[in-house]
Amino acid sequence: QLAVKVGLRLDDDAEGVYLKEAARKGAKIDWGARAVMFTTADIHETIAVMRKTAPAPQPLRPLAVNKAGREQRFLVGNGGNLLFDWDSWQAKAPTIPDMVELCHWANGADEVSDLFPVLLKGIDQRLAPIFNYALMGKYCRKKLWHEQPTEPIHVRYLDRMARVVERHRGYWQPMQEYEYINPPFRISQRAIRTMLARVDSGVCRTMGIGPMSVSGMTGPVTVAGLAVTAVAEILAGLTFFRILRPGFGLNPVVAVASLDLRTARVSFAGMHAALCNLAAWELVVRGLGVNSSCLTWYRDANEPGMQALYEFGMAQALFSSLLVYGTRPEIGGLCNGNMFSPHQAVMDIELVREFEELAYGFEASEEALGIEEIFNARFEQGVHITTDHTLKHLKDGVPFSRFLLRGLPGGAQHDKNRTQTDELMEKAAEAVNSAKRKGREMPPDKALGLELYEHVKQAAAELGIEAPSLP
Repeated sequence: QLAVKVGLRLDDDAEGVYLKEAARKGAKIDWGARAVMFTTADIHETIAVMRKTAPAPQPLRPLAVNKAGREQRFLVGNGGNLLFDWDSWQAKAPTIPDMVELCHWANGADEVSDLFPVLLKGIDQRLAPIFNYALMGKYCRKKLWHEQPTEPIHVRYLDRMARVVERHRGYWQPMQEYEYINPPFRISQRAIRTMLARVDSGVCRTMGIGPMSVSGMTGPVTVAGLAVTAVAEILAGLTFFRILRPGFGLNPVVAVASLDLRTARVSFAGMHAALCNLAAWELVVRGLGVNSSCLTWYRDANEPGMQALYEFGMAQALFSSLLVYGTRPEIGGLCNGNMFSPHQAVMDIELVREFEELAYGFEASEEALGIEEIFNARFEQGVHITTDHTLKHLKDGVPFSRFLLRGLPGGAQHDKNRTQTDELMEKAAEAVNSAKRKGREMPPDKALGLELYEHVKQAAAELGIEAPSLP
């Protein structure tokens, strides 16, 4: 009913281009408010398409198994517009050399499988995602991901470049298919034209919408009130796009935030924000019968260290128990997705390894039980340390991670002037530096880089600007 009563305002469609198109396709328009209005039948039809696109899974929370075990590798990076500089201990806007260094680090880090970029400064943002993809193609030997498109030109060129990467590297990156509401109940012309470019070009067959509602600012401060607002905004956005482009799949993306009334800051992490996201997710999945992602990938910590580790571990445990096992924040992401730190990524990976040991399982065969060994040892202590059975299964008892210090052995390594935290941070720094040294020895992929750079030059010419040089 909220989506029907409120509608969806097209903020900057001053000439009414999309309002008129929606009207031609049968939508009712509130011209004074520049809003598309919906009927109950419109919303029900949207929900039916959503259910067909992504029905809620059965069971809702399937049993998870970590088959990779100790060999698990990780995607790192979060598309942040800041990079944490370890040496100066402050955030900075990433430059081209910074992105090259991140590629060196990823290349040399055995635990990294995929790299997502940071946003580069000093480059026209209409061209930056396209240039960044070419830069990574040259210097990153791991699986590389391009940024989310924010303009139609990004959709066209990133799709072409992804096909070049597929030809060279053998894997395909699908285009990110979602845009977000500008709360409350508004959507920008930029978001509309970029979404339509995805489907009109044939790059995407599904359209996704997230709300980005904020409790106490763009929606009620209560969990229930914000959850209902967020779901209504999702339905309004998807119904609008279904009217403009019928025949495509529709996906919800649950992502809301909370106004921290102690500090007047907006946060996508913390318990109140988590409650709001989980409540909205439950409404979508249980109420509408539609599968959906849920915002779990942010944390508030704005520097690497123990606070960031605590927030990561807490969120990983919470969301894995309530959503799907293995759900966690972005590896290396800080400051609600605005910042990336390779040093924090190193520590996060070790925390994930510890947690994933829970889902790795264990062998329960008769041989693994070792009944005969137990019987033979009987009342004697220390016998199992040297048995053939122990030697055979020794690896089963080795923790997935030995990075984090534990108990008395850890406490014995420091005095009041040197803590376990000091040692942990030094280990993270050495891990990053060691990986960078190793990565710098790997030659760049000049062939891929140059082929991708041709698309950068074409895009720059189309925009009427000069393409930055590819180092």
